[in-house]
Amino acid sequence: MDRRQFVGLTSATVAGRRVYRDVGYDGMIMPDRVPTVEGDANRLQGFAFAFGYIKALIAAVAAET
Repeated sequence: MDRRQFVGLTSATVAGRRVYRDVGYDGMIMPDRVPTVEGDANRLQGFAFAFGYIKALIAAVAAET
């Protein structure tokens, strides 16, 4: 597995999440791509990572205020 797959995972970045916060967006954020992990045919590990990443972005931006 190439760890570079996990960098830049989604279009949801800290800067992007700040914009969502600033405009009051409270809707869903869905990963547009997930990394693949050998042996995980359904990409469940990739989605678990992606949703964890998004949750961390939300928490990091929330902690700024």
